[in-house]
Amino acid sequence: MKLNRLFLIGLVLAFAGIAQAANTLKVQGVEVAPGESVTLSIELDNETTNLMGWQCDIVLPEGLSLALKANGKPAAMLGYRFSTTEHSISSSRLANGAYRFIATSMDGEAIPSTSGTLFTVTLQADASLAQGTTLTGTVKNIEFNTQDNQKLTFDDVTFTVTIPGGMENKCATPTIVFVNGELTFSCETEGVEYAYEITNADVKKGNASKVAIGGKYKVSVYAMKQGYENSDVATMEFTLSGNGDVCDVNNDGAVDVADIATIISEMAARARLQKALEE
Repeated sequence: MKLNRLFLIGLVLAFAGIAQAANTLKVQGVEVAPGESVTLSIELDNETTNLMGWQCDIVLPEGLSLALKANGKPAAMLGYRFSTTEHSISSSRLANGAYRFIATSMDGEAIPSTSGTLFTVTLQADASLAQGTTLTGTVKNIEFNTQDNQKLTFDDVTFTVTIPGGMENKCATPTIVFVNGELTFSCETEGVEYAYEITNADVKKGNASKVAIGGKYKVSVYAMKQGYENSDVATMEFTLSGNGDVCDVNNDGAVDVADIATIISEMAARARLQKALEE
């Protein structure tokens, strides 16, 4: 008899374990840029159909928080599966920093459907978060109550929050080309904008009626694109003559005979083109 009793107890516990294992709480990982927000969805796949309400805590690492209502409590919205029931959800911020959510049905209604979203919250990322990192949040102290006043507990559920960026989303370093007194920037990353700065150590202040513009110039430029890390800075130095007619067209850092030959060749080509057009 004692053996049979132990066998029955073990069988009951085994079935209880199977029933609980068939109810799975899950949270899909999300991606959010620094300073932005994203919807976080807490979902349940359940074979137990007499679940009535639940309680759980969301614990977030430093740099992440949940949007709050005007009264300072975490904002939450029940999923569409509750559109035909009178369930309600309440929230609070615990002393340890966790966000607690409790959902109930005053009429004792069961959670409808066997899959889908329980509730959603708005996750916010601090602007100071580094790009290219992944943080981990946890849903803890998960308890469901049934219509017959039983309690089901669940293991903690973790989820990832990815802050995009880093080297895999970094703009390529721009290329600088200086030809015939004109700077051209290009970048292997499509759709970028350029931020450049041009300096000349020889520039002076004065009040003369004529100023010679020449000397050695330095240009610095980097590429930027939304959702990408700024590129490394590209730099280049070039030299202009005093009258600006002769310049470092071959980009070797000096104005010399090679530059003059290039300019003469281009002028001759333009003259031939112009003559051909006139004919």
